[in-house]
Amino acid sequence: MALDLTIASEANKAKLDSNYPATDLIAVLLQYIGTTADAFGRDVQTAGQVFHRALAVYEGIRALMAQVDQSTEAAPDWRSFDAYTTAIPQLEKLLLEFYAAHSDDKTRGLLPPADDVQSAISFIARWKHDRAMLNKALFGRPGARYLPGSFLDFCNLTNEVKAKVLESRQESRAKDDQTTLQALGAFFRSNRLGDRNILQAAGQTPVSDVKNLISVLAEAVLRLPSNAAAEEAKGLSIRVILLVYIPFAMTTVSAVPRKIRDHLKGGEIWKAMKTLLEEVTVYLQRGQSAKTIAELETLISQLEILLLGLTDVIIPLAEEILQLIKLAALIRRPFHGRSAALISVLRYLDDYSKVDEHKNVSTFRTELKEVMHESIAALQAAKLAVTDVKSFTLDSQAYSVEKTKLDDLYSTKVKKCFADFEITDQLSVWDQKFATGVSVDEEHLNGMRARLGL
Repeated sequence: MALDLTIASEANKAKLDSNYPATDLIAVLLQYIGTTADAFGRDVQTAGQVFHRALAVYEGIRALMAQVDQSTEAAPDWRSFDAYTTAIPQLEKLLLEFYAAHSDDKTRGLLPPADDVQSAISFIARWKHDRAMLNKALFGRPGARYLPGSFLDFCNLTNEVKAKVLESRQESRAKDDQTTLQALGAFFRSNRLGDRNILQAAGQTPVSDVKNLISVLAEAVLRLPSNAAAEEAKGLSIRVILLVYIPFAMTTVSAVPRKIRDHLKGGEIWKAMKTLLEEVTVYLQRGQSAKTIAELETLISQLEILLLGLTDVIIPLAEEILQLIKLAALIRRPFHGRSAALISVLRYLDDYSKVDEHKNVSTFRTELKEVMHESIAALQAAKLAVTDVKSFTLDSQAYSVEKTKLDDLYSTKVKKCFADFEITDQLSVWDQKFATGVSVDEEHLNGMRARLGL
C-alpha cells in the first residue's frame, strides 16, 4: 500500500492549478485518481505508473501552453499549439478509462470473494479487464501491434515527456503479480481442505495434486521474463490460479450454503482443475503438446461452467449464462445497474426451470434461451454505447435508444417468461431490483458529471 500513499501525496503536492483552464478536466481526474487509489488492493504499483505518467504529460502540456504564451505576432508557436491541443483530449480519454468499467468496486482486492461463486467469477472477469486496461495504457503494444490510446501517443510531445513515458513499466507489473501470487500462496498454505473432503475414488489425492500443481505454476510464472511478450501468459496463469482458489475458499466457509459446498467438492471439478493447471504449465514450458491460448480459454470457460453448476440437462443454457455474467463487468454507467439486474433475473429463471420439482415449465427453456440471446446482444450494444464517459448524457439519443431496448426487453420478454412459468407473483421483487438498477445508473452518472464539473 506504500505506493498508494505516494500517489495520494503526489496528487496533493502536484501543481494542479487553474492558470490554464483548458487542462481543468485533466487536473480533476488526476486528483480523483490520486485520492481514490488508496483503496486499491491490487495493481497498486502499475496504477501508480499510470498516475505518474499522466502527471508528466499534464506538465508537458502546460509547458507547451507557456511556450505559446511567449510567442509573438511575428512568430506564433503553432507547433506547440498543435501538440498540446492534440494531447489534451487524448489524455482526458485515457484518464476517463482508468478503472471506468465497474467503478462500484472501490477496493479491487487481491483475492475473489469467498461467499458466492458467481461473485467470485465476476471478480475474476473484472480482474482480467482491469489488467487489460492498465496494460493498454502503459504498453500499447500487445505483441507487435500498436494500439492508440496509450502513453506512447505522447512520445513526441516534449523530450521530458518522452523520457518519462518510455521508462521501464515491467518492474511495476512484476511487483504487482508477485504480490497477488504471495497472497494466493499464503491462502493455499493455510487452507485446511484435505483429500478426504473431496468426492473421489479410493486412493486418489485431488487436493494434494492440485496444490502441488499450483505451486509449480506459480513458480513458473515468477520465472517468466518481465517483458511484453510474456504478459499474456502471466495474466492467464494468475487468472487460472484465482479460479482454482474458489473451491478451496468456499468449501471451508460455513456461510456458504451446504449444497454449494458439496457441489464444489465434486470429483469432476477437481479433475477439471488439475487438467487446466497441467495444460497451462505445459504452455508456459513451451512443450510440444502445448495448447493454444484459445484452447486454454475454452478449458477455463468449461471450469467456470462446472463451478457455477451450469452443466445442464434439458435445454442447455450454461454458455449463455456464462456470457451474461462476464458482460456485467464490462458495462459502464448508465447501463451497469439495470444490466446486472437483468442478468440476475435471467439466472433466477434458469435455476428455477431446471430443478426437478419444476419440470412442468422446462419446455419453456427454449423461449428462455432466445431471451438470453437477445439480452446478450442488447448488453453488448450497451457496452459499446458508452465509450467516452465525459460526453455521455441522459438526454442523448444513444441513451434513449439503449434504455428503450433494455426496458422493453425486461418489461416484455422477461416478464413473459414469468407468465410462462406461472410465477408472476414473484415479479414484484425483480421489478424493484430492475427499477433500483435504473435509478442508481442515472444518479451515479449525474453525480460523476457534477463532480467533474461537466
